[in-house]
Amino acid sequence: GSLEATVEAQAAALAEARQAIAELTTIVNNHADLLDGQAEDLATLDRDTQLVRDMQGMVSVQDGQLRIEDANLVLIQGADADGKPRENGRILTQPAVLAGR
Repeated sequence: GSLEATVEAQAAALAEARQAIAELTTIVNNHADLLDGQAEDLATLDRDTQLVRDMQGMVSVQDGQLRIEDANLVLIQGADADGKPRENGRILTQPAVLAGR
């Protein structure tokens, strides 16, 4: 009797522990996925920030006109992800980016 009850109690406790571990594993994996997504976003932000830094010294406003010094850039119609023209008009891009389109 008593030994059997102890073994059953231990088996139940082990099953609960396994369930808790499975739930924790799911939580950890979800967090890892979120962190991967954030890492990608940060990498994109880092690239964009570097582009802005590179352009900082080149851009000025003179007589109400935006001037870009020594710019190997072209204006193209901006498009949304689905390819529709963007309402806020044109975007600056590098010719190399255009060639890759």
